[in-house]
Amino acid sequence: MNSDTLPPTPVTEAELQAYVDRQLTPERQREIEAYLARRPEEAQRVDSYLAQKRELCALFNPVLEE
Repeated sequence: MNSDTLPPTPVTEAELQAYVDRQLTPERQREIEAYLARRPEEAQRVDSYLAQKRELCALFNPVLEE
């Protein structure tokens, strides 16, 4: 394995959640994006997290604005 196939440090579930929440540094965000580009099953799972986040925001943002 070389540096083109793996990010410098392993990707954890916590980092995937932080990616969904946009809580990563720009550099780490790019590394996670590259990681997901090479792992379609992981990317699909993260896409489902993003969809769930959008649905929750659509449901609850109006309540927060009251």
